[in-house]
Amino acid sequence: TMELTLSGKYDIIEFYGAEFGPLINRLASVPRASRPLLVHHSNGCELLTHKYENNRNSARRTFDILKPIKATQNYMLSKWNAASFTRVDCFATICQSDVGYLSRTFSVPPKRCAVIEPGIDDFYLDSDWNRDKQHWIVSLGTWIDRKGISTIVKVVSSLLSTYPNLE
Repeated sequence: TMELTLSGKYDIIEFYGAEFGPLINRLASVPRASRPLLVHHSNGCELLTHKYENNRNSARRTFDILKPIKATQNYMLSKWNAASFTRVDCFATICQSDVGYLSRTFSVPPKRCAVIEPGIDDFYLDSDWNRDKQHWIVSLGTWIDRKGISTIVKVVSSLLSTYPNLE
C-alpha cells in the first residue's frame, strides 16, 4: 500500500475513518513534495465517541480481568484517532461543529478544514413523486444508546398517540 500510494500516480488520498490512523501517520512522515495530499473525510466525528463510551462503560465496571488489555487497546485507538485527524493535510466534514471539536481537542487549525454540507441532488428534487403515500414511520440505523434510541422511542410514541393511523 505504501509503495502504491507513493508511486506518483495519485494527487490526493482521501481517508474515511480513524482506522487509517497508522497508515496516515506513516504517510505523513514522508515530505509533502513526495506524497499525495492527505485528506480525512468524516460524516461527523462519530468515531471519537468510542473514547466517551469507554469512559462511561469503564466507570460501570468495578472489576474486570481484561481491564489492562482493554486499556492498552483504548490507548492505541485514541492514538490512531488522533493521527487520523491531526497528521492529515486537511479535513473535510459535513458540519461546522466538527471543525470546532477538532480545533479544541486536537488543535487542528480551522483553516485546514472544509465544511461541505450534505445536499439533495437534482435527480431527487426533479423526480415525480407518488403523492399517495402510506402513513408509515421508518427509522434506519443501528439501535445503540449513542445513536439516541431513547429519543426515537419518545418521538415515535408521541407521533403514534397524536396520529393513530400511522404505522
